[in-house]
This record gives sequence, C-alpha cells and structure tokens, in this order.
Amino acid sequence: MDESERAQKVHELLFAAETAEMADRLRYQVQFADSALKSLMLMNGGAIVGLFTFIGNTAGKHAAITLKGAPLWWAFGSFVLGMVLAMLSNIGAFLSQDFFANATGREREETLIRLRGDNRVWKPPTVFMRAGIAAQFGGIAAAILSLCVFAFGCWCALSAVIAR
Repeated sequence: MDESERAQKVHELLFAAETAEMADRLRYQVQFADSALKSLMLMNGGAIVGLFTFIGNTAGKHAAITLKGAPLWWAFGSFVLGMVLAMLSNIGAFLSQDFFANATGREREETLIRLRGDNRVWKPPTVFMRAGIAAQFGGIAAAILSLCVFAFGCWCALSAVIAR
C-alpha cells in the first residue's frame, strides 16, 4: 500500500468516525429536547395541581394566611398558557422534523435519479427546508415563552399569599 492509498484509507476511517459522532450528537440533542419539552408540561401541569391542592387545604380553614383572588387567577392562567405553549412547542418540533424528512426524501429521490444516469436540472427542496426551520424556531420560541410564563405564574401565586 503506497502513501496515497494509506492517506485515502485514513480519510475514509476519519470520515466514518466523524459520521458516527454526528449521529450520536444528534441522538443526544433529540433526547435533551424531549426531556425539556416533557419538563415544561410537567412544571406547568404540576403547578396547576399544586395551586388547587394549596387552595383546597387553606380555603375555609382558619389558616394563618389569606389568599388574594386576582393574583391566583393570573397564576392559573399563566400555568394554563404555559401548558398550551409547551404543547405548541411539541407540535413545532413534530412539524419541523416532518418538513426536514420531506426535504431529505426529495434529496434522496434526486440522488437515485442521478445514479440512474438522468442529469435533469433538479430544484432543491427549499420550501420544505424553510418550513422546517420556521417550525423549529417557532417551537423553540414557544418553549422559551412557556418557561417565562411559568416564572410569571410562580410570581403571581406567591404574591397571592398574604400572611396574617
């Protein structure tokens, strides 16, 4: 094996290793995103259950605290909005992957056409890519807003409690 064949083999092995690492990184990214989206639903949903439980345990009892109604309504509304935004974030994630898969499918079809010797001018699937990117950024924005609304709901819930 001469020097150029050895260099070619090294590049092929390096390419294979880098491709495997890219696949691993993508898998980790999907797992982290999935955990984040589940956490948003759990946080906002748990906050609603927690508020109902807290109100049920303090209402009508001679507790050492008083609850203000308006901030409690704002807190409930914020947590519900946080759940809706978390759901929209999940939908954005699904749609982005659907659009990206369609773009990849079109690119795959083009590759098969080229392998068969057809050299027609091919138009890349930019519409699918743009739609996928828009859905991806929409999902990310909804997730960030869900977290912000959750924080606002926590502040409202805390401000609704007055010690006697």
